[in-house]
Amino acid sequence: MTTAWIAAIVSALHVLAIGIGLPSIALRGWFFSRGDATHAEWADNAWGIATLLWIGTGLYRLFGGVEKGAAFYMMHWAFHTKMGLFAAVGILEIWPMYTLMRWRFARSRGEVDPPPHMGHFAKISAVQTLLITAMAFAAAIMARALAFPL
Repeated sequence: MTTAWIAAIVSALHVLAIGIGLPSIALRGWFFSRGDATHAEWADNAWGIATLLWIGTGLYRLFGGVEKGAAFYMMHWAFHTKMGLFAAVGILEIWPMYTLMRWRFARSRGEVDPPPHMGHFAKISAVQTLLITAMAFAAAIMARALAFPL
């Protein structure tokens, strides 16, 4: 398989990750807002898979030598914007992720109480949905090498 094919496949997987991740995080928030922890857990699982795919393909695109190269990305303001937004999504994810992990372990021990703070997690998921949407715009600007000043 040629480098161009590998680049195309990795790029497609990167785009598919947002296609999985964006609705997953939005649905997770919607389920949390309704107090439905079970369905929120399913959406959270899809969110986790999308995040791993996103990070894996993103790192490969950045450092794998099959795309534009790290120098292109590092010099572009939209890349730094996208990474800042991604960092914000990750920081916002710490509390819900930690709480859901504890809830899953408690549930495996037979405890049936829903996870606490579901209303807060719904709001966090809504903010994350907006940040991911903004990331898509930053990615499109970067992909077209638009270099207008902020």
